[in-house]
Amino acid sequence: MSFEGNRFLIDTNCFIDPFKKYYFFDLVPTFWQRMEEAIIFGHVILLDLVKNEILKGQKEKEKKDELTMWVERFGNDLILSRKNPEIMDMYLKVLDYIQNCDLYKSSALTEWSKKDVADGWLIAAACVGEYTITTFEERNNGLNPQYPSPEAKIPNICEHFSVECVDLFAMMRRLHFRL
Repeated sequence: MSFEGNRFLIDTNCFIDPFKKYYFFDLVPTFWQRMEEAIIFGHVILLDLVKNEILKGQKEKEKKDELTMWVERFGNDLILSRKNPEIMDMYLKVLDYIQNCDLYKSSALTEWSKKDVADGWLIAAACVGEYTITTFEERNNGLNPQYPSPEAKIPNICEHFSVECVDLFAMMRRLHFRL
């Protein structure tokens, strides 16, 4: 597998959606094998809060699912966002932008400020580490200061901070995933 120097920071939805919708562990195990290889080689990066979001969803179930067991293996391969002063400083800049930008309602800041929401931390870590963010979240093309949006979207905030943002399939193409 050729990686050509790409480094991607992955959003939680790029694990949960494939797991629930189309890359089932028993039908397409090669997706998970390729993803694991990309993590091991340092081309796909896991943020601690992304892992926590996956594990949080699991706590309500009696038996661990395959995604939880798979992601638990990556204990030492995580970016520890809250322990990195550069990421913390950048995170505060991200929140400051949402708060002071006339495109968003206060509810956007409230959501992104929650201790278990990874979105702002993803952008902060991407800024510091020069990563490309991978998410299924779609940009809001209708942002208007006269009608502020109640939610901030990762692609819009990435654009403001000059962070490249792609979906999972674009990442897979760049990393030459073959399933």
